[in-house]
Amino acid sequence: MKVMKYRVAFATLMLVSFAAPAVAQFEISPSHFDDGDGVVARTAAPQQQIPRKIAEQKAILADCQTRIEAKSDEIAMVIEDLNVRGNEAGQAEALWIRQRELESLRAELAPQISNAKAILASLQTEMNDLEAKVEPGSQHTAAKVRPTSARRKTSPATSMRAALGTGR
Repeated sequence: MKVMKYRVAFATLMLVSFAAPAVAQFEISPSHFDDGDGVVARTAAPQQQIPRKIAEQKAILADCQTRIEAKSDEIAMVIEDLNVRGNEAGQAEALWIRQRELESLRAELAPQISNAKAILASLQTEMNDLEAKVEPGSQHTAAKVRPTSARRKTSPATSMRAALGTGR
C-alpha cells in the first residue's frame, strides 16, 4: 500500500513536470497550438486600428489648423478695423499683440503638427503595407508562421539524393 502511494505520487509528479512546459507555452502564446488562426487575427487587428489612428491624427491636425485660422481671423479683423478707423484706441498695439500671439501659437503647435504629420505618414505606409499583404494574388501574401521546432529537418540521405540529382 505504501509503495502504491509512492508510485502514484511519482506518476503525478512526472505528469506535472511534462505538462508544465506546454502549459507555460500556452499561457505565453496561445496561438502556438492552433492551426494559424491567430496569425489571421493578428493581421486583421492592425487593419482595424490603423484607420482609427489615422482619423485621430487628422483630428489633431484639423484642431491645430482651426486654432491658427481663428487667431489669423482676429488679426484680419483688427487690420480691417485699423484701416477703417485709423489708430483709434490703440488698434495698432492690439494688432501687434495679436501678431505676437499668432507667432507664439504657431511655435507652440509646430511640434504637435510635425509629430502628427510624421505619425500620419508612418500609419499610411503601414496601412499600404498591410493592404499589399492581404490583396489576393499579390506577391506579398501573408505567410503562415510555424515555430522552428515544428519545421522538418532534411535527413542526410535526402540531402545527398538532392545533391546527386537522384530521386526516390
